[in-house]
Amino acid sequence: MPYSIRWYIQDEIVFQRVWGKATADEHRQMLSELNQVVESSPRQLVHIISDVAGVTESIPIKDVVAIQRENGSADNVGWVIILGEKSPLVKMGAAIGTSIFKVRTRFFDSMDEVEPFLRQMDTTISWDKVDNTVLDS
Repeated sequence: MPYSIRWYIQDEIVFQRVWGKATADEHRQMLSELNQVVESSPRQLVHIISDVAGVTESIPIKDVVAIQRENGSADNVGWVIILGEKSPLVKMGAAIGTSIFKVRTRFFDSMDEVEPFLRQMDTTISWDKVDNTVLDS
């Protein structure tokens, strides 16, 4: 399961893209790296945009929950935005998992929906510092 993790807005919003067939070990590694990136920010809340549209095969939700339980999440995680998830079953499982770990999560189909939502939820985001090149990688 290849993935990339980059700042969409430095220290404010992380953009994560995942594609291919997911495995538990790769998911564990990705989550650990994501937590390190989020924790490196001095900001009180760091939001995460996770583009999963390119995932061809997901790991079972029970495994995702177990891995999340092992790794936890950074204390300064704000909103987690999941882009491109098409399976209602995966959405339901993710919603249950995020409620267990008290992570604020929303699902959107495109980036066009993300900015208005985050602008409303967090008025302190520096939108003038967006790095759109991360969307192409």
